Amino acid sequence: MTNIIIGASSEIGKALAQQLIAKNLSKLVLISRSMPTTKLDRKIIQFIQVNDYSEQSIKLAISELKSSLSDPVTKVFICNGILQNGELKPEKKIEDFRLENFHKVLQANTITPMLWLQHLVPIISGDSTCKLVVFSARVGSISDNTLGAGIAIAHPKPL
Repeated sequence: MTNIIIGASSEIGKALAQQLIAKNLSKLVLISRSMPTTKLDRKIIQFIQVNDYSEQSIKLAISELKSSLSDPVTKVFICNGILQNGELKPEKKIEDFRLENFHKVLQANTITPMLWLQHLVPIISGDSTCKLVVFSARVGSISDNTLGAGIAIAHPKPL
């Protein structure tokens, strides 16, 4: 059995890796732009580093993954979503919306996971069942729900 975590250096990715390692699985593949600094058992853990999450980098990572697979892939976790960074913050009101930032959010949270899926399908399709989980940072914030996780627009007339 092989488990794959894409976006392995994210907090969610790190937590998943720790849980999967604790279960003594046969193989874990960690894919990320930056590799963990902790020393892990390289017999069961494979690191694949990507320069970015462009389609070309994804294809290279999948090619490396294909060449090293000996067991079927049973779980894939995609954890490379984005909520905020130095230049990008969640919108709290409609006036905060910026098209360029929205494009970045769409790229990270929808397009990039679709590219991973597109290139993973030949690897995960087969006789074994493969479970797939895609995390998105923009689904809703548990700790920020009191401030409003979405935008409500009042309509003067019923729709």
